[in-house]
Amino acid sequence: MAFLSFVSGGFGFGFGGGVSFAPKSKIAERLSDIAKRCGDLSPLKEPIRQVLWEGNKIRSLRGVDVQGNKFAPLAISTLRNRKGFGPPLAPHWSDSRVVTQYVVNVQAGVGRLSFTGAWPGLYWMEYHQTGTRHMPARPPYGFRKIDIDAIRPMLNSYVMKGRWS
Repeated sequence: MAFLSFVSGGFGFGFGGGVSFAPKSKIAERLSDIAKRCGDLSPLKEPIRQVLWEGNKIRSLRGVDVQGNKFAPLAISTLRNRKGFGPPLAPHWSDSRVVTQYVVNVQAGVGRLSFTGAWPGLYWMEYHQTGTRHMPARPPYGFRKIDIDAIRPMLNSYVMKGRWS
């Protein structure tokens, strides 16, 4: 049985269960191939990383959170001192640090795939997540459902057929 679930700030994939079979049957060969692919999910690391990185870029440039809710408008004082004209967390559009410094980490193990997204060195991103008494929350963390939904068929196709689309 395969599953994809939310795990502390990221998502994880797990494979569990046991199969016992006669080694010469076609079914046994097929199940053996599936088990081997579940044992090495590393070929999916880069395609998954790319889907999640692009999802963050699209979300950031639209000025929305992972559920698609618009970020709160910027304060007049912020707009007055701001050097760019992009959305709240991306004043310089694609050149903004919220896009360029976003890092997706994908870990693949035996029957396990997990991924996280963060901005190393941009300590102030945590303030946007929760807000402060002078600034409303504009939560940047998490992954869009559409991106997770794009990963599921890749994972299924790889595990079941040995390739992804």
